[in-house]
Order: sequence, then structure tokens, then C-alpha cells
Amino acid sequence: MDSGFFFAVKSIGLSKLGGRKPCSLFVAAQHNKRSSAEVLKARGRISPAPSRMNYCLTGPHDPSAVVALAVELLSATGKTPNKMRRDYVQAIEVVCSLPAGTTIDTVSFFNRCWDWCGECFGVHNILTVDVHHDESTPHCHILIAPIESGRWVGGVLISKSRTAALRKSFAATVARPFGLRMGERLMGARKAEAVSLVLGAIEKEHQALFASPVWPLIRQDIERGPARFLQALGLDAPQVRPVKQRTSTQIFTSAGKGPKRETNQPRPQSIPIGISDVRPRGTSNPIGIKSRAKGRASLSCVGIAFPKLRSADSEASSSDASLTVERDFDEQDFKHAATVVLFDEDGNTRERECSQPDPDDYDQTRLYC
Repeated sequence: MDSGFFFAVKSIGLSKLGGRKPCSLFVAAQHNKRSSAEVLKARGRISPAPSRMNYCLTGPHDPSAVVALAVELLSATGKTPNKMRRDYVQAIEVVCSLPAGTTIDTVSFFNRCWDWCGECFGVHNILTVDVHHDESTPHCHILIAPIESGRWVGGVLISKSRTAALRKSFAATVARPFGLRMGERLMGARKAEAVSLVLGAIEKEHQALFASPVWPLIRQDIERGPARFLQALGLDAPQVRPVKQRTSTQIFTSAGKGPKRETNQPRPQSIPIGISDVRPRGTSNPIGIKSRAKGRASLSCVGIAFPKLRSADSEASSSDASLTVERDFDEQDFKHAATVVLFDEDGNTRERECSQPDPDDYDQTRLYC
């Protein structure tokens, strides 16, 4: 089989989402048509001499006519550019590339790419197909109006799942019959390691390339896609490093990805809901006792006890000695009136009218109001 091929899809538009480089359909068509000297100068890796070998398989030859065709197809869906968002997807671009020095019939291959795009996206939605022979590898650009079921759907046509399906379809129905295989995709640390391997091999065996005026362009291509250079030099691609598996014990005892909060100090004893945070830790009161807060709230429920009902500076009489609550608030703190029922040790009750303050810290349970 021949060496690997290149296949990619992208959206054409002014969106900067996800770090995209904005590009209008007119600018993309200018590049594909090689319509001006400025375009050739801006893309340093384009060789002007072989540009005469470029050709157009279908569509207009002028960038403005390509844009006009796209606007015409957009209008057929009931929309116009001035009613679209500024960053709307103006077109979809498919790029198909053969390896450098290929012996494959490029005309037959790129015609098959054109047919395949018509099968996937609709023949009438293809704006233009341009074949280039003036860069490092022969390739074609196919611009497509993103229309599906009579609607301009934009980037939906190349969502993540659809792109994966397109790549598999292209490899099976277009590349494989020509003896091509999908080149391995190197990313992250593996790609950086591959670039290092290629540059090391060139430094060791092909130092003359460093003196070549085209070396900066070659290095740029190596950094962009080192896989085919590994293949040309007979080097093996870096191996995928296995992911270290954790045991179930490590998983369940892991602190997670957040900040570490483990401590050698014993965990504090939990406090029931509603218990004041000013009490000594470890003591508990019945549920329903409110903690000290900035705002005070009046007592309105059964089960809330008063603090001491007798004045702190007066001595308790012998008849009151068995009462279970006392008063520790001043008269000016009174805000609400309530009937208080007191229980003594013999089970007898006493009722009295008193003014009730807002609750703070109470530890008596046998008082109802």
C-alpha cells in the first residue's frame, strides 16, 4: 500500500470560538483560486512556478463568483446574509491530500473525492473544487454550502460524531481502493517526540538540508505533520504510553482533584441541626434550638425554653428553689408577652404572664409557650 493520506474538514466563517482563526468565504476562495500575488506571498510555502499545474474541477473561477453562488443557495433556503449572525458558517471546506512523491493517478483520485463529497453533502451544494500542485503535497480544496433538508445548518454538518463518520467513510470508499491507508494521528507529547526524532535523524544523516533555502519551510511542515517524515526516514512512531491503572483501594481513598483537606487532627464531633455554635463542642441540645445569629427572631413554637426566669441578683425563695428555669434578661429586653407554664419537682404547675425576649441560647425543655 502507498503511504498515508490526509483528510480534514473545517467551517469557513468569522467565528473565533475555541481559538478558531476567522476566515471569510471570499478569503478562502481567494486562496484556493490563487487569485492574486498577495495570496501567494502571504503563504510562503506556495511555489509560484508549479501553480500553472493547478486546476478547477467545478465551480466559478473567480472568488467573488463563488461568494455570489453561496449567497444564491442561502437565499433559496429563505435567508439572506444581512439576516444572519455576523459569525455564521459561510461554507464547509473539505481538504484531501495525497502523500508527497505519490505514484497514484491524481486526476482519478481527486475526481473520486469530488464524487464522494457530492454523495455526502449533495452535488448541488458544492461551490467549487480546486486542485493544487504547488505545495509540498498534491491536494484539493472542496467548498460546500452547508445545506441539509432545505435548511442552512452551518457547522452541524461537521459535528464531532459526523466528522468521525466522514473520516471512516472516506478511508473505506475513497482511499482504500487507491491503496492508501489512514496516516497515524500524532498529538500532544507523542507529536513533540516525533518531531524531535525527525529533526535528530536529519541532523545526523542529512545535514545538507540545513543549508537549503527551503529548510524553514521543510521544518514548518515537519512540526505540522511529522508522521509522513517518520515514514520517509524509516523511523517508528513513538509508542502510546500506557495509562497507569489504579487499584480499587487507591480510587476509594483518593482525595480527588480538588484542594487537599486531609488533616491529622481528629474530625470534630457533629452537632445536631439548629444547635448553637457557641456551646462547648461535644454538647448537644434538642433539635429546634437556634444558633446565635445577627438577626433575632421571636419565639413562636412549642418546645423552646427560656433562660433563667428569676433575676440573677435576687436569691431564690424556698418555694421557688425547685423551679427548673430562671430569668436572665432585663425588663427593657421584653418584646413579646406570653403565658408561661412552669413545672416543679412534684409535678405541680404554675402559670404567670411574662414578657418574652428573642431566643438566644436555651437548654430547658419543659417549658411551653
